[in-house]
Amino acid sequence: MSWSYSGNPGSAVNIEVLREETILKVIPGIPIGSGGLGSFSVTIPDSTSYVGYYRIRVTSASNPTYSDTSNGPFTIVSPTLTVTMPNGGENFPLGSPLPMSWTYKGNPGATVNIEVLRSGALLKTLTGIPTGAGGSGSYSVPMIPYGTPLGSDYTIRITSPTYASCTDTSNGPFTISGPTITVTAPNGGETYHVGSPLPMSWTYKGNPGATVNIEVLRSGAVLKTLTGIPTGSGGSGSYNVSMIPYSTPLASDYQIRVTSSSVGSCTDTSNGYFTIAPL
Repeated sequence: MSWSYSGNPGSAVNIEVLREETILKVIPGIPIGSGGLGSFSVTIPDSTSYVGYYRIRVTSASNPTYSDTSNGPFTIVSPTLTVTMPNGGENFPLGSPLPMSWTYKGNPGATVNIEVLRSGALLKTLTGIPTGAGGSGSYSVPMIPYGTPLGSDYTIRITSPTYASCTDTSNGPFTISGPTITVTAPNGGETYHVGSPLPMSWTYKGNPGATVNIEVLRSGAVLKTLTGIPTGSGGSGSYNVSMIPYSTPLASDYQIRVTSSSVGSCTDTSNGYFTIAPL
């Protein structure tokens, strides 16, 4: 709050805070200032109503005829929060991080609560998350649990625990999807001879977990399962059967299926058949 003065109104002023012409608070004995100018600052209490219009009146403490009121009203508003991520359209696979961020104006308080919603229904609440600094904040869930339902109807809502009206929800839904695996070899058309190696490879997106299981199929029937094979790194993995046993049936209807050990829905099968031929 600030004012100017001329002449000598005295050494102090009283400041009245008015709401719709009603005096809400009187701050007495404020030094008038110097050189024709004065000022005073207060912290607006958390309990202050946002409803209605406010003005201030500054009056000389020694001569009440010296007084002035704000020419027009001002408003007191709630601090605001705005979700910036995820804000609609993003896709996060199971097992990957879920980054969240927001901006704020005013002072929402030291912490916020984050709610994860699916079709508007509350799934999980994270409490006591630091609001941030300089008008922005962020928090990341290190890994989306593998048990999280897949869907494209997720949003988050961020709320100040101090001001219930200081809240915001993602503008649009985001998707939680399963990680994916894609068999790259053998993927159809190859020929391998008994007694020779059988190289297998795949790519993946998201985080399928630390290991995969590999099934060798003939006409869709499982002949052999290799378990606990390392998934790989950097989005690709491979495994080499050092020698195809001589007892393996010769045929041209073989495939492999690679499946995450953690997420059963994360699986892929060779697009076509490969052949095991005589040496």
